[in-house]
Amino acid sequence: MAESKPKKASTRPDIATLGGMLLAAGGILGGLVLEGGKLTDIAQVTALMIVLGGTIGAVMVTTPLRTLIKAAKCLGSVFFEHSQEPALMIEEIISYATKARRYSII
Repeated sequence: MAESKPKKASTRPDIATLGGMLLAAGGILGGLVLEGGKLTDIAQVTALMIVLGGTIGAVMVTTPLRTLIKAAKCLGSVFFEHSQEPALMIEEIISYATKARRYSII
């Protein structure tokens, strides 16, 4: 029986992230409607600048620069799920187990 070549890892949209963002937006808009507000109440540029600027500034103050740069590079993984073929995962686990056994890590 010929051994099939494992496929490369695939990238697909992360449904949980999309669902969470939709739920958050729905909650904000729903609360606004229940309180009798208008859509223009949350579409203020100055309020957006204050909230986002303050949040980003606070994160920058409390996080080392190296970590911020790594986080920015990994931002795409928030919205896309990276999946691997089971055969590739099994090979990786076996290689780790072999190294652990060879070098007496366990």
